[in-house]
Amino acid sequence: MRWIDHDVVSALRRSCSPAKAGRHTKAGHYVLMAAVACVLVSACSKKEEEEEGPVVTVDVAPVLSSQISRVVRAPAVLYPQQQAAIVPKITAPIKKIYVEKGDKVKAGQILLELENSDLASAAGLRTDASGRVLTASGMPLKGLYAVGTDAASIFRGTYPGPGTMIGPALVFGWRAAMDAAGRLDEEPGSARRN
Repeated sequence: MRWIDHDVVSALRRSCSPAKAGRHTKAGHYVLMAAVACVLVSACSKKEEEEEGPVVTVDVAPVLSSQISRVVRAPAVLYPQQQAAIVPKITAPIKKIYVEKGDKVKAGQILLELENSDLASAAGLRTDASGRVLTASGMPLKGLYAVGTDAASIFRGTYPGPGTMIGPALVFGWRAAMDAAGRLDEEPGSARRN
């Protein structure tokens, strides 16, 4: 009973003696309750002191204003705010690409260059209506004909798309053959039978 003072214990014993049992019984009970309360309070406060955690040291530094330089590298999926489907007017192999996937581009910027080997004949040899090749002065060369992709395109140097020269090649091929045979003035379908 080290928490209870010796004087308190002796006071409790005197108040609880049978000789004074009559008039001091209530007072003794109050003293006893006060002593018990003191014991409980002192016992609880001791436990709280014992349960305190370890002392943590804190470093103090002045506040500084500076730029945050933090780099985060992580995989991600990004979606564009705008995108456009680019479809060429002609089909041809790609010769050179000027942009990378994800680059910002502007209207009118050249994105890639197409091979022009298929398109080179779009501005071929100049011919007349019979398929005869013309000189620089516009005179036909005797016996030399050009049709299809060897002749200048009826589209005047443009190439609308694959297969556009098939129809003109058939028509001018027929006309060139008829002219070479000397029969260009005949009506189609009225070929002579020998």
